[in-house]
Amino acid sequence: MRGRQSPTLTAEVDLPALTVLPFQNLTGDPRLAYLCDGIADDILTGVANTRSVPVISRDSSFQFREPSLTTATIGHLLGARYVVTGTVSGDDRRLSLNASLADSSNSRVIWAGRFERDFEELLRLQRELGGEIVSRLENEFERVEQIRTFQVPPEALSAWQMLRRGRWHMRRRSSEDTAKAYEYFRQAYDEDANSSAALNELAWWHLWKAWLNFADTDELKIVAGYARRAALMDSLDARSYCYLGFVEILEARPHSAVDLFHQAIDINPSYSLALTGLGSARGLLLQTRDAIHNLKEAIRLSPFEPYLFHNLGELAAAHTIDQNWPAAIEAADRSLSLAPNYFYASYLRAGALARSERFAEAQQEAKLFRTRHPGFERRWIEWIPFKDRSVNEGMIENFQLAGE
Repeated sequence: MRGRQSPTLTAEVDLPALTVLPFQNLTGDPRLAYLCDGIADDILTGVANTRSVPVISRDSSFQFREPSLTTATIGHLLGARYVVTGTVSGDDRRLSLNASLADSSNSRVIWAGRFERDFEELLRLQRELGGEIVSRLENEFERVEQIRTFQVPPEALSAWQMLRRGRWHMRRRSSEDTAKAYEYFRQAYDEDANSSAALNELAWWHLWKAWLNFADTDELKIVAGYARRAALMDSLDARSYCYLGFVEILEARPHSAVDLFHQAIDINPSYSLALTGLGSARGLLLQTRDAIHNLKEAIRLSPFEPYLFHNLGELAAAHTIDQNWPAAIEAADRSLSLAPNYFYASYLRAGALARSERFAEAQQEAKLFRTRHPGFERRWIEWIPFKDRSVNEGMIENFQLAGE
């Protein structure tokens, strides 16, 4: 490509890596050493499965059990830019787990978290806690690496950095930013057309466009094409199966979507977007109890997810199906606090307020809805592929009750 430097060995060497060190046992009970190693193992495996960053193997990182070396030294010896450390303290009743992510290039702590659990609960929820830490680490790692790309001239960006820059723009969700995101994703693809990372980012970009255009058939074909190619390049990248699951939802096949989301979660149990997709599919199948559980689990794993507004909209829909109006209103309120123009949450909120006989608030929400969405058509709700079409009719009736 004219004006760009060709990929070099240096660019590959500079690719950031992450290492997870054994957690320090500060409880005074040597029998809990296995627990410290188990949590670190779960984090290491979980981060590796996200495919967001190369991870140093356990055989190498677990050589550094004694906290005698600095973060910078360990990072240099292992060739890792990022170092995860942690401690477990407490007694046989309650344990505290502290974890942190540091940049070895400057020894700066990027993220630190504290998790407290009763002893028995910690033993039972070890993997769940590991998954929560993985999700927090991935988000912080992504944030820092995206910021780094703005310190590099555009013409010197590696393909890996282009993807980070593109993801930064995607998270902003404006039309201008999504257009810029596509440029970066496409440039990364042009550098390596067989890169599963580039293929998955392009799949995600077209999936977002398809969703905004009410399941545009042509866009969904493009999503499926990129995602299937990505799965061929890397069959253990959970994103491919997740995006194919959303294609199935948008093509009114929620049963098939459930299987694909399960595949994604089997690969990466801390993948919050796949859990959101599974919750959405189960909501469409009217399996509301399971749907609510999946959607809440996704929120627990990634409470600052940029697409959380969508998750909360799906949660409001599940509560609407159950006619749990207070819960539907609460979920819709949270969704709209993150994305005030999200039509689905506003539509459901108006209906839930009306069913709660809070008619003044319902009318106000319906009026606001019509102001923000003057081009709204009933087919936007009629299209949603619920197993029982009476659910669609009920949602429309709820909104009409609010004073359409």
